[in-house]
Amino acid sequence: MTIDEILKIEDTTEKIIALGEFCSSQTNMTETEKVINSVEYFENDVMNGGFSQYFENKSEDERNELLVNLEKIGAKKSKELFEKFLKDQSQGEELDEEFFKYEDNIQNLVVKYAEEHISDFSK
Repeated sequence: MTIDEILKIEDTTEKIIALGEFCSSQTNMTETEKVINSVEYFENDVMNGGFSQYFENKSEDERNELLVNLEKIGAKKSKELFEKFLKDQSQGEELDEEFFKYEDNIQNLVVKYAEEHISDFSK
């Protein structure tokens, strides 16, 4: 599937899955693909096991890059929550609950980011 075809998918969840598969399948990801891959990995990990699962699965460099990527897509609340978790991991469950309120709607932000950067995708 091409990026143009993916962005025409009407169902947001299906679109996100296709975007994730597209980005992760690229041998040499563009910056846009790296941003989407990073944010989607984060969202999946947190939804499945909380901030601690993501923290355990990623290096410090990857966690720092995520903070930049959350900012790039406009996920300010998610970035704020993850920064709090990095400072004090004992708040994990409380911060997970805040994240699950889904104030940022990461899926919509990722789709918007992809649409705004459509020319940056691998062909």
